[in-house]
Amino acid sequence: MTTAIRQITDRFAELRLGVTKENKGLEVGPFFRPICPKKEGFNAVTLDVFSRNEFIKNYANNPNVRPHFDCIEEVDIVSSEPLLEAIRNSDIYKHEPNPEMIFDYIITAHHFEHLANPIQFLQAAEILLKPDGFLSMAIPIHTRCFDLYKPLTITGKFIDAYVNNINAPSLGTVYDHLTFGAIKKDGTPIGGPHKSNDNIKLIWDELENFQINPHFNKIAWFKELQTNLSNGYIDAHCNFFNPYSFCLIIADLKMIGLLNQLQVHDICEHGMEFIVHLRKSDPVELHPCSRMTRTELVQATSAYSAYETYRADSSSEEIENETIKQLNAILESRSWRLTRPYRAAGELLSKLLVAMGRKKKQLISNFIT
Repeated sequence: MTTAIRQITDRFAELRLGVTKENKGLEVGPFFRPICPKKEGFNAVTLDVFSRNEFIKNYANNPNVRPHFDCIEEVDIVSSEPLLEAIRNSDIYKHEPNPEMIFDYIITAHHFEHLANPIQFLQAAEILLKPDGFLSMAIPIHTRCFDLYKPLTITGKFIDAYVNNINAPSLGTVYDHLTFGAIKKDGTPIGGPHKSNDNIKLIWDELENFQINPHFNKIAWFKELQTNLSNGYIDAHCNFFNPYSFCLIIADLKMIGLLNQLQVHDICEHGMEFIVHLRKSDPVELHPCSRMTRTELVQATSAYSAYETYRADSSSEEIENETIKQLNAILESRSWRLTRPYRAAGELLSKLLVAMGRKKKQLISNFIT
């Protein structure tokens, strides 16, 4: 069973879903496209890494940002600290002992994928949100942007970053961000699914043995990259998602107790991004994905990316034939044959436990809770 993802046309309305101008909110990383701007009457505290003046100075020559300077509002909290520390150490809240449950909503757009330690951010949101408060995020779908050829993030990467207290992109992450980005061959962004591989290339499309640019020393570039990273933060996409993979990660984190109350309340697609609403609520309000088993979520995650990246000029019959061919290859593989006894034993044990009354037969899973 696969749950269809809702499609929307108005991203601003979607990200503001449930927000009133009386609500106290936090917008993280608004930059030049705030979702809840103060000039429109929203009661939102803003958090970003630069002040308004610094943004204008840093992007003075950027043709994509310069026309929108008037949309950059004064930033209330300027900080590069993790979310909870940034709030608690700010001039606004530093006199309150351990402030918590202070926001009705938290909104971010194209911020979550940059986080080296997403669990830390999600746990902070749980603390800072009031009961029934919500975290709404716009996140790029990795197959519809320059992350096309990067592998989806799975839960273990979140866990490693959390237990090792990682708060900045690693050298490898920055390297991948800079060298594995993809664009269309005419130089324009990907911006959607179903792009033929004939029309896509890596931004850095060189192999040293075959094409050498005499004006660019890659060894010196890499050494400089190491030096720059050791001297400060370098921004990068650290994690890559599609709607189902995100739901699976949240389910896993709740299963092992790294999240408690935040749960997927709704999720939808808009162009090259998905928008997810996580609500801090108890008891659980089930999202349709909650009716999917963990296996179904993994399969939906894989199928989503495969469908998105399959050649645009392939017919549905060709896609079906290729899928059958790949499935038959798995079924005929040595590893599948070797593990057949273990699968059979597992199925037999499950049936015995059901027969003995020690395990209930489940038709519907409420895995995402």
